[in-house]
Amino acid sequence: MKETPILFSSEMVHAILSGKKTQTRRMVVPGRGYQSTWLDVETINSSPRLYTCHTNPDRRFGAQMEHPRGGPLGWVASPFGQPGDRLWVRETWQHSNHPLGPFDEDCTVFYRADYLDDPHGPDGEKSPEGKYRTWRPPIHMPRAAARITLDITAIRVERLQDIDDADALDEGASYRPAPNELSHGGWTHDGWYVHDSARESFRTLWNGLNAARGCGWDVNPWVWVIEFARKTA
Repeated sequence: MKETPILFSSEMVHAILSGKKTQTRRMVVPGRGYQSTWLDVETINSSPRLYTCHTNPDRRFGAQMEHPRGGPLGWVASPFGQPGDRLWVRETWQHSNHPLGPFDEDCTVFYRADYLDDPHGPDGEKSPEGKYRTWRPPIHMPRAAARITLDITAIRVERLQDIDDADALDEGASYRPAPNELSHGGWTHDGWYVHDSARESFRTLWNGLNAARGCGWDVNPWVWVIEFARKTA
């Protein structure tokens, strides 16, 4: 069993903690930080295609992708591990030594996801001094500061738009009732924008994270679908 770090937004951390989020989708990006071994097998056809596969020699889970210039299919190993492995969650955080000293394992750790419902906003510290906290980005979180570990239960590869409403719910969608008679309720992933379906809500979430880098919903990229259960003991 191995452990791999994975980043989540504060809203999605909140959904994991509440038990609503049990799936995540991440881009399949061959050749950029992914370990790849070109297999000596026939190209199936000339158009780019991707296939799930777990029959390579060392039996890692992954996908087979046709080389952009033709030729043999390439093996792209799952960078997140396989069922039975674990993920530890990096989230927006801060520690009690800030700003006077570095993080150590005796620090108290604060998590932005715990402040989303604060009437002062998620950047207002709940303290008698009324201080505002300068949050640290998830990428800087060390393993010792992490509070969430996820057991991987399944991994598959599919097109982004293959997601249905049931999977969009497992991606952390929640229903927000109408606040008054002038508004309407709907499904949301971020607590703000509501949609008529959980799938449409996920589309907005995905575009907010990926459209600016050319990997939006309309591109319909291949994604890893990782199913997980939160480790509680």
